[in-house]
Amino acid sequence: MADRPATAEGAEAAAVVLIHGLWMTGAELLPLSRRLSGQGLRAHLFRYSPTGGTPQEHARHLAAFVERKGPGPVHWVAHSYGGIVALHCLALGRPLPPGRIVLIGSPVQGSAPARRLAGWPVTRPWFGDALEHGLLGGVPGLTGGREVAVIAGDRSLGIGGLLAGFDEPHDGTVAVAETVLPGATDRIVLRHSHFGLVFSAEVADAVASFLLTGRLSLESAA
Repeated sequence: MADRPATAEGAEAAAVVLIHGLWMTGAELLPLSRRLSGQGLRAHLFRYSPTGGTPQEHARHLAAFVERKGPGPVHWVAHSYGGIVALHCLALGRPLPPGRIVLIGSPVQGSAPARRLAGWPVTRPWFGDALEHGLLGGVPGLTGGREVAVIAGDRSLGIGGLLAGFDEPHDGTVAVAETVLPGATDRIVLRHSHFGLVFSAEVADAVASFLLTGRLSLESAA
């Protein structure tokens, strides 16, 4: 994901760290990265193997990655399981560069489909170490005094919804209620599926708005 070296005024643009979800590589975040670059933000992808370590281990690597992008403001945008890693990173209490955070479709209250699949011996290994203090619950609450926004989807397209048997609004993988983060600065629910969220121009506008102004808005912040 290419960096955008400077804003129109000549000052270096703010950095944004993108954190992908479970079983993903980050390639799915490329459209979001490009749209954020169009808003004058420099996107950096944090690559990790979600099933190859605990959320706490990934959080320590994320903290080191964010530190290298400082000392100026470094914003974070996390999709799905990446939001769990982000909250664990905040819980470390390290003096990281300032910046705002957006969680997109993150099951911070635990994941019903993951609980279902983890109960089956043949599928539990798919999750590696992502379950404890992660997809099965026990995720740290919001700490560190950061401005954090939550974007959830309620377009129920995805096999996860069938596995979980949701009887409530969901995005096909994560229930809207599973994304609730007490203490969040702002929150919005949009008509998108779990993966549709990261491909949406509407979501990209909301993300950029929060990173630049501290409020979610569906209008371009450019």
